[in-house]
Amino acid sequence: FHAEALARVSPGLVRGLVLVDPSFEHDARVRIRAAAALTPLATAFGAFLGATRLAKAAGPLGRRMVLRHTSRRDEAVPDGVVRSVYGRGTVIGTVIAEDLAYREMAADLAGLRERRPFPAVPLVVVTALGDVADPARRREWARGHERLAAMSPHGSRIELPDALHMVPLDRPDAVADAVADAHRMEESA
Repeated sequence: FHAEALARVSPGLVRGLVLVDPSFEHDARVRIRAAAALTPLATAFGAFLGATRLAKAAGPLGRRMVLRHTSRRDEAVPDGVVRSVYGRGTVIGTVIAEDLAYREMAADLAGLRERRPFPAVPLVVVTALGDVADPARRREWARGHERLAAMSPHGSRIELPDALHMVPLDRPDAVADAVADAHRMEESA
């Protein structure tokens, strides 16, 4: 959401954009905006986990559980580094706060799309479909990414049928190729 918003709000700062398996919400509305009120609670919960040292166990375990479903690769980062980052309560609190704000950020971006055009810069959308089992959901995810790519007259989409969501871990070559494609398009424009 943030990269697209930057391109729309400050187009002079963006010469091209690569979105790697981005979120796409076709119905991004929220009835109640609670993230601002709940974020201090998430922060306090993270501080509690840090103070009680529960974060040292919960954070790395949570990361492993998420990666088990979003990456085919074994742990790419040394255990000490994972513990030093995800073992901090502030990180856990921040992750919770971001999750709480997700729908609101999606709605804010939908509103921004109505008010600000996407700049005519190269846009490459990388679509990972390996973690979407249902054929109808696969088509819906791919169509959403096609709509994202169509935001720019220089938009394109790369489909990775077997890659999971953490494309930078599983397919860094595809990310590098997408960046190179965007750069080539920008140079030829």
